[in-house]
Amino acid sequence: MMWAACELRGPAGLGKVTFARETIEADLAGAILKRMEWRENPEEEGVLVASYGERLGAVWEEEDGFWGYQVDSRPGGLADTEADAKRACAVEIASMSKPTSKAK
Repeated sequence: MMWAACELRGPAGLGKVTFARETIEADLAGAILKRMEWRENPEEEGVLVASYGERLGAVWEEEDGFWGYQVDSRPGGLADTEADAKRACAVEIASMSKPTSKAK
């Protein structure tokens, strides 16, 4: 997303415009999710894993039918579906990323 901060000069003039680009976390999570290639974990049956850079997400089905997820062995959570668990991993990875705001 692009936005501009404007500084007024006097009652009718525009003194300075600063343009900035910012990535919205939801957009970043969607982009991350598209790049994650999920595969069966050879070390743990029933666990799907995918990496994004140095981050590793994992999802698995719990006995009660919910889906567990985590990123980088940090405590994760539960989701209603496999797709929701994968998206939760992408959101977690996005939240770990540094903000990308650049003023021009």
